[in-house]
Amino acid sequence: MEVTGHADTARPSDFSLLPLPWDLTAPSLARQLVRSTLWAWGLTELTEDAVLAVSELTTNAVLHGAAPMSVTLHRDPDQLRIVVHDSGHGVVLRVPQTAPETAERGRGLAIVRDVSSSSGIGPEAGDGTRAYATFACRPA
Repeated sequence: MEVTGHADTARPSDFSLLPLPWDLTAPSLARQLVRSTLWAWGLTELTEDAVLAVSELTTNAVLHGAAPMSVTLHRDPDQLRIVVHDSGHGVVLRVPQTAPETAERGRGLAIVRDVSSSSGIGPEAGDGTRAYATFACRPA
């Protein structure tokens, strides 16, 4: 169930929340939300990088976090912010500068860092883990 509404002082069209199932379909559902929301907001120029970022963040949440989880998109005049929240232990992962070419894992957070304006991961106030990526955007 996708929820589009307001968070704090945001206009209704500036916020979108999607609870995600705790399974391997979560990254695909998160990508669909990003594509449809950015299209509706007229921010299609951000789609490729934002879809890549949300896919990596959601995959990490499925692999390393705990249920329940969700993805939130928030737009303000200067930026798009994507947040993936899970109910894991809030363990902060170190973002590697580079992963060995033969490594099967270890590139996701570095990719998010490279395609976004800013990104991070850390414990959520109260419970869980919050991973985010922001993207500069034109005014709404």
